[in-house]
Amino acid sequence: VTLTFRRAGAAQRVASSPADPRRWRDEAEAHPVPNFGLDSPVVDHLVRQWSADPRKRKYVALWFKVVAEQATIPHKFPAGLTLAGLAPEVKDGFVTLVVPLLRARTDVVVGVRSRVAAEKPGGPRFDLEFTL
Repeated sequence: VTLTFRRAGAAQRVASSPADPRRWRDEAEAHPVPNFGLDSPVVDHLVRQWSADPRKRKYVALWFKVVAEQATIPHKFPAGLTLAGLAPEVKDGFVTLVVPLLRARTDVVVGVRSRVAAEKPGGPRFDLEFTL
């Protein structure tokens, strides 16, 4: 499992063909905000499905919490986060449960996009990128 973060202004966009299966796709569909928060057992379970590493889970949980709840985002706060190698159901869980919690904040725009990272015998793996 790979965790990547980006500082403001460091995001890179790579051009690709629209037919390229590894092309980044915006996760623009609006999902309803769940009736629980980022500290819920549901979100904790989802993050645990993504990684067994407690340091990675703590970092991601903190990034989400700052974006969703902190009054002002610190100037040196990483402006992006990429979760790599997600199983399809884990990627879908982040998109349908966590993204609406992040986007519920009206003063911060959270961009989310995904791509097929690899085809594995058990199915594809996805990268999921969050940007501010």
